[in-house]
Amino acid sequence: MSDLTKMDTIRELYRVDNKYWKTGDKDILPKRTELAKSIDDRFWSEVSGIARIVTQKHYTVKKLADVLRMLGYDVEEEVER
Repeated sequence: MSDLTKMDTIRELYRVDNKYWKTGDKDILPKRTELAKSIDDRFWSEVSGIARIVTQKHYTVKKLADVLRMLGYDVEEEVER
């Protein structure tokens, strides 16, 4: 859990999770699992569950990053574009 998690990874997890919940396409589940495991190989299922809650509540990607930080994950700071 000490590795820095890139915002690109969190954005992609959010996008993939959102797509899954909108379409129900089960072919996307392995990608969601892969992204969650890249954040935490041991607790990937919980990370995936957190992403699910955030997307189903229509919260933002920033909220997902904030929740992960609150749980002790080292998340890259968002850079204004």
